Amino acid sequence: QMNYGVGTDAVAEFRVLTATFPAEYGRATGGIVDLVTKSGTNQLHGTAYEILRNEVLDANGWWNNYRGTKRLPDNQNDFGFEVAGPVWLPKLYNGKDKTFFMFNWEAYRYKSGSGGPATVPDPSWNQGDFSNLLQPTTSLGVTYPAHQLYDYTTCTPGPRRPFTGNIIPAARLDSVVKNAIPYFPKAQTNAVYNNFVNTQINEFKANLWTAKIDEYVTPKQKISGSWSYENMPLTQTQSFGPIWVSENPSQHTAYGRLNYDYSISPTLLNY
Repeated sequence: QMNYGVGTDAVAEFRVLTATFPAEYGRATGGIVDLVTKSGTNQLHGTAYEILRNEVLDANGWWNNYRGTKRLPDNQNDFGFEVAGPVWLPKLYNGKDKTFFMFNWEAYRYKSGSGGPATVPDPSWNQGDFSNLLQPTTSLGVTYPAHQLYDYTTCTPGPRRPFTGNIIPAARLDSVVKNAIPYFPKAQTNAVYNNFVNTQINEFKANLWTAKIDEYVTPKQKISGSWSYENMPLTQTQSFGPIWVSENPSQHTAYGRLNYDYSISPTLLNY
């Protein structure tokens, strides 16, 4: 799953809160995820990780097999690194026992595909000829009833009159529809229904950065500052054509945190 706000390896601990929350969290619906980010220590350490998923390793779906459709893309990569330790600047500063840092970068790449049958305008419909709708039609085990088109100008006061042969005269075709016809997807078969297989590809390319500094002013006092940034662009394509694709939002979010901790006693902490 895609993370939000903080990379996976930057988390030291977490809690999931449900139902009634403590007063410090205020009011919220659903649940609250409480995260504690990692801090550096006197030992320099780091990790690197990669989580892989690929359609090559998966079986094809039943519906795809039924339609003779190949496996659609399902690629997932979640990778990154984390490094933490004391702040040390050669000949300038040695932060051992006093100043520590942590930095994490995580990248999430997810490309998924979905597809299914759809009905697009039959070429004859673009000319106003809907005669192939006058008889019930069975497609993929579903029987669709017949449809008779009526002249809407005769509906008031009535009685309404059907278009002869279910054909709309060329002079009655709407100019807006005629201009839109070139942008409609073209039928892939001669069937009236389910004559098009639409394939949609969604691709996420998310990046998350987290940096943290801890400064021990005294053994009992600590100041911590952290900064997190996420960039989550989404690209979507589908075989219906570009004008049928929804917006491709790109989410950019930054979080800044500043904490002061004072250990008043072994059992009392001012946070």
